[in-house]
Amino acid sequence: MTDETARAQPDFEKEFILTTDASEYGIGAILGQIDKVGREKMISSYSKNFDKHQMNYSVTDKELLAVVKGIEHYRHYLLGKEFILKTDHKALTYLWETKNPTSRLLRWAMKLQEYKFRI
Repeated sequence: MTDETARAQPDFEKEFILTTDASEYGIGAILGQIDKVGREKMISSYSKNFDKHQMNYSVTDKELLAVVKGIEHYRHYLLGKEFILKTDHKALTYLWETKNPTSRLLRWAMKLQEYKFRI
């Protein structure tokens, strides 16, 4: 079977790529790697609907939640290794540069400090 859309098996010698996104109703993350011919291949996907409180988060907070939850979900792949983080929002810039972070943002920042990633 040579289906081009089949999920790839993780190669722990290669760098992982985590792509995250948020919508009005939930978050999603895709863990992938670059294959032998230079194409990004999906290893696994994760999604979660927002609860009633998260539905009221700002767009920035929803995007940050997608990053945090995606990293937490794939912790066993990502902890201790540098990886690439792809996000379509400047949420992480906001997190590191905000002058008066909320307690939620501080908790998320502390969680993310365990990991080494490039955006």
